[in-house]
Amino acid sequence: MQRSFATENVIKGITTEELQKKLRDIINPIAAANTFDQIDWAAYPLPQQVLQQERLQAVLPRPPPPPPPSPFQQAAFSQLQINETYNTNRDINKKRKSSEMSKDKTPSKSDIVPPWRQGAGAPKNVLEDRITPREVSPSLTKKEKKQRRAREEAFTVDPSKFSADLEKRRQRFEASGPVTTVAHRPIHIATPDAHEGPVVGTCQVLEKNYFRMTSAPKPETVRPLPVLIAAFDLVRRKWSRDKNYSYVCDQFKSIRQDLTVQHIRNDFTVQVYETHARVALEKADMGEYNQCQTQLRALYSRKLDGHPTEFMAYRILYFVYTGNRSGMNDVLAQLTAADRADDAIKHALEVRSSLAFGNYYRFFQLYGECPGMGAWLMDRFVDRERLAALAQICKSSVSSPAVSGYVAADHDCRSTKPYGTTLGYLVRHLGFVGSDEIPDAHVQCRDFLGRHGAAAFIASTDREAIFHARDALVTIDALKNQAFGRVDIKGQI
Repeated sequence: MQRSFATENVIKGITTEELQKKLRDIINPIAAANTFDQIDWAAYPLPQQVLQQERLQAVLPRPPPPPPPSPFQQAAFSQLQINETYNTNRDINKKRKSSEMSKDKTPSKSDIVPPWRQGAGAPKNVLEDRITPREVSPSLTKKEKKQRRAREEAFTVDPSKFSADLEKRRQRFEASGPVTTVAHRPIHIATPDAHEGPVVGTCQVLEKNYFRMTSAPKPETVRPLPVLIAAFDLVRRKWSRDKNYSYVCDQFKSIRQDLTVQHIRNDFTVQVYETHARVALEKADMGEYNQCQTQLRALYSRKLDGHPTEFMAYRILYFVYTGNRSGMNDVLAQLTAADRADDAIKHALEVRSSLAFGNYYRFFQLYGECPGMGAWLMDRFVDRERLAALAQICKSSVSSPAVSGYVAADHDCRSTKPYGTTLGYLVRHLGFVGSDEIPDAHVQCRDFLGRHGAAAFIASTDREAIFHARDALVTIDALKNQAFGRVDIKGQI
């Protein structure tokens, strides 16, 4: 990589993007096969040399395809096939007759003269006298064989006639400048060198901003493992004290980058990704959380120490949020009996099952019992499910002759308003329990309806506020359809 980006090896006309892409195409298969130590990298062709050779081969002309035969050639070729078929059949008939006929037998007059011309009473000078048997054509003469050979050669294109033109073009391109040939350059197997392998950092700075890499990493800008451990502890302390997510996220990404370029995959790497994922969940940064959970899945496959069941439960809830059915099916297929017995995974599976069966009452119960940081994930889609449940309540109120079926089952909050339901019923069945910002659950329910444009359907009475579910049906149903829009892989609408 250092030789590829060196100034003395730059070739005019090859951009950095093309160079990086070709470099990845060369290194990725070798990395997948883990054969870095079996290649003499000092003698290995540079990616810009490979690109230059590919461009040279692309501009070299290819021999033109043979021209299609003319109508005259097609007719001649068809007649040639007919003649060969006839001659073959004739030879077969001659062989069959020769086996029946004696070699020294001479044809008699009766063999030559037709039966109707034999005898004393045979007619003379009549039509039959002018009729003779069809004469078999003799074998091809030398002239005919020569003509047939010429017709066959007319259908054959000799590629050698293009060799002179190709040689002239090749000499003209070689005269334009020296070209390094790398297509057939052999790869020498050598013993591992002390300078080969991942970058080993020498930087001693604890706090370093994250920058996307556009060139080969330099050891003086990469922090070694002991410095990264100290930097990680510093970032965690600052997060507990200041809660500055912008700063903490930038530092975490910088630590992850230094771990990646040094190929460090150990228990500390798992700890870094798990901590960053939890912080991203707390701040609802689903993009960074998705990156962390993807890397954690690969790290857990190495049997490193961490919390795989906790993040497996988060993964299930994440797929519920994004509506990724194929990802959900993959996770369910990987779960073992021990995984299903874990409390966090069992809770996540019940959340999925309650939504699959439309049991919203059970869903909001599980929302209040979520272990770990799963509640932060459920916060991302709880409003969406509340709108879906509220749409069902509105539809049931329309089908009721007087009062909503939900209200009729709740005797202590029965409403006298036709086609409506009490606000207390919505508080209990839609999972409103209050929050730090809005401690009162009834106020929280009013705020939810107001944020979705349904506050106009609330009417206050002497006993309790009533929600006009029948009148709000069209509005709530439209809001539900909008809330269930497609969510991309990063967790963004």
